[in-house]
Amino acid sequence: MMGISLNNKIPQVLITIILFSEFVTKIYGFHLNDFYVSLSFFVKISFVLFTFSIVIRNYKDQLSKYLICLFIYLLLELVIYKVNVKIDFYIYSIRYLYFLLLIIFLKTYNNSSRNEILKFLDFSLLVNSLLIIIGAGFQLYFFETYRGGRLGYNGIINMVSDTNYIYGFYILVNIFNPIIGRAKIIIFVNILVAILTGTKTVIFLATLFLVIKLIKFNKKLFYILLSFFITGSIVFKDFVIKNLSIMAKEHLWIYKDQGLLSSLTSTRFYNLTNSFKNILNGELSIIDIFLYNRKFISYRVEMELFDVVFFWGVLGAILFLYIFYKVNMLIVSKRDRIILICIFIISCFAGKLLTNFTSLLIMYSFFTSRPTILNEKN
Repeated sequence: MMGISLNNKIPQVLITIILFSEFVTKIYGFHLNDFYVSLSFFVKISFVLFTFSIVIRNYKDQLSKYLICLFIYLLLELVIYKVNVKIDFYIYSIRYLYFLLLIIFLKTYNNSSRNEILKFLDFSLLVNSLLIIIGAGFQLYFFETYRGGRLGYNGIINMVSDTNYIYGFYILVNIFNPIIGRAKIIIFVNILVAILTGTKTVIFLATLFLVIKLIKFNKKLFYILLSFFITGSIVFKDFVIKNLSIMAKEHLWIYKDQGLLSSLTSTRFYNLTNSFKNILNGELSIIDIFLYNRKFISYRVEMELFDVVFFWGVLGAILFLYIFYKVNMLIVSKRDRIILICIFIISCFAGKLLTNFTSLLIMYSFFTSRPTILNEKN
């Protein structure tokens, strides 16, 4: 019975392992300034090697063919550039294959239903909500989102991008899907506490969810929570004013120095214009523009579409995005595509989605899971 139970919860086990390894990496990283190999690196590389073995065994499968196609393209770039590439090429080559590797793995081993995945996320984020509250209450630096300066606590989650996409996805799923067979109070607590993460994306989506769902489910509860929020803001006004002032000063400085668009995108638009200026000034060769950009790290702007082009080159980006589109149309149901589209739109302004192992694992664990009820197939 134990074996059967575990086999039915492989995505949940993998998510637990990667979250734990990322938390260990987060704690470990606080105490080291020099290079170190993280625990999450070993988890990810083990996963990649195992999944490549699945691809080799099932090389005729359509998903495997897509992966092999991208892999051959990357090998072709390596042949063209010979040894004239840095370690970044190998790191990001694997990272950009995460989405396909995860889908291939989960299509093979994900036997969970949608509600089983969501209940697992409910519980996991409830534990994280407790840690966020403890972190905020005692101002524990290793639970901070930004690690100095700005207000925000994300518990065991390591990276800001993980925080954006894990909570962003969780909130969007609960906005666009009916909450059936799950504890609403846990969902509301998780999303309410998510505001403390401090990221603009999560704050906006959490506020949107709370307004839409609370008014729909219970107007009285909505006004009670709103009263608590206003009262809490007044009681802790010094804390609120201090942190809002820090955030406002940061964005005001960017606005004065780099303009409105750069302020709204946290300097990303400014970095993007600089990258294009460098291209127009002839800093990149034609082969760098159309194939792999050997200066990718200095050109990366954390706006997903542009980062894809800067890494893969124009030709590679067309191939990559075509395969990304075809694969997702194949495995994501019509009713869930709005969630994927919203996440992808967010990534166009926040970046680091397609190279984010943890977030992609959680997303595709849901997308590849069995429907809980019949009409979820559509």
